[in-house]
Amino acid sequence: MGDAVEQSHDAEAEQRLAAMYEANKQALGEKHHATAETLGFLAMARAATGQAERALGEFGAAAQILLSR
Repeated sequence: MGDAVEQSHDAEAEQRLAAMYEANKQALGEKHHATAETLGFLAMARAATGQAERALGEFGAAAQILLSR
């Protein structure tokens, strides 16, 4: 039962972070450091829900923005 609860929390976190990322992207722009940080957290959530390839792409995009500051 613990795994099901954890998976539910991971999926909920992914949904919330995806919404935050979209809001930041609209308000601040895709290249803003806060948007990139949110993308990094979203990538962590995606990795936790088994979306490793998507997560890697998002981590890479977030890192590129954050390291260019």
